Amino acid sequence: MVITTWGYGVIGACFKNAVIIAPLTATIGLAASIYDEVKKKGMDLSLPGMGILMGGLMGSLFDANNYFHNALAYTGATIGGLLGFYKSYLTREKVPI
Repeated sequence: MVITTWGYGVIGACFKNAVIIAPLTATIGLAASIYDEVKKKGMDLSLPGMGILMGGLMGSLFDANNYFHNALAYTGATIGGLLGFYKSYLTREKVPI
């Protein structure tokens, strides 16, 4: 749980406005870890993290002029994270109670 929270915080620190985004992504990582542990889903939480990172990278490529003030990077990160979470949820392992 600590590694996931820390990892998501590091991913958030890669974006502009890291003072706001890093704690937000760390909170998302903590919430995902708690959900995974409490519900015994057995999800791979690295997929949403990589989705956030790659989606933000792809969005920032389209926002090279900062015309939208990083909105495309944040939108790409959101879409990438949601797709990663969905893929992780679909491929979860059943953890015995």
